[in-house]
Amino acid sequence: MNEIIPLLAEGGYKDLDLNFCEMMNPVSLLKEEDSAEPYILELLSLKEKYKLNYHQCHLPYTADFLSLSDNVKELHLKNIKLAIKYSERLGIKTLVIHPIKGSIEDNLCYFKRIIPSLKAGMMLAIENMEREDEIYSAEDLIVLADTLGTGICLDTGHANMMGLDIPAFIEKCGERLIATHIADNNGLEDQHMLPGFGNIDWENIIPAFRKHYSGFLNYEAMFYGRNLGKEQYGLVIDNSLKCAEFIFNL
Repeated sequence: MNEIIPLLAEGGYKDLDLNFCEMMNPVSLLKEEDSAEPYILELLSLKEKYKLNYHQCHLPYTADFLSLSDNVKELHLKNIKLAIKYSERLGIKTLVIHPIKGSIEDNLCYFKRIIPSLKAGMMLAIENMEREDEIYSAEDLIVLADTLGTGICLDTGHANMMGLDIPAFIEKCGERLIATHIADNNGLEDQHMLPGFGNIDWENIIPAFRKHYSGFLNYEAMFYGRNLGKEQYGLVIDNSLKCAEFIFNL
């Protein structure tokens, strides 16, 4: 994050999502508070230098929480709680989190272990997933949000893979929708492309956002241009802004 933030800021971005999923790597400075301290201080310095708003983050996740050993479950929950601590220091208020594979009740039990760690003013945004054995529908997310007092994050790429009516999803969630992951794909793979590079019907989705949602449209398009060299990153950022200007003004 500390490498890409200056490029994004100099390219014109001011509102950023921080991705704590790097805590899922075998080695990460963020896994322990002591090793994370210089990293967090650098992120704070960049925030001040470029006058940035770290408006949301992505908390670490696991593919199948219920299948983990008790020890690994505790390590996962430790990482989430650490990410929440880092978010407080960085001024992040909206924390996007994946539901786990399993039932509504399984997810209620899971989130009840996390919510007490939230700081004042923070809210979880539970994300729709992309498989039948996961939480993906607006209806199930609404049950979780209303029961737990959380919000919802719409991932457009996931919704497209599940063949959802995305404008209807936006309308159903209403004010519960507090975060987004904006990405395009071919409907089969979670390709994390910029809008317009897949087959999502943005012409109907953007008016639904405009009518029912007042938050950020937050790119999660990290695979776009990932095979280009670092000397091309500026072009990728410029193109992403031009894409936003076109798509988000539909």
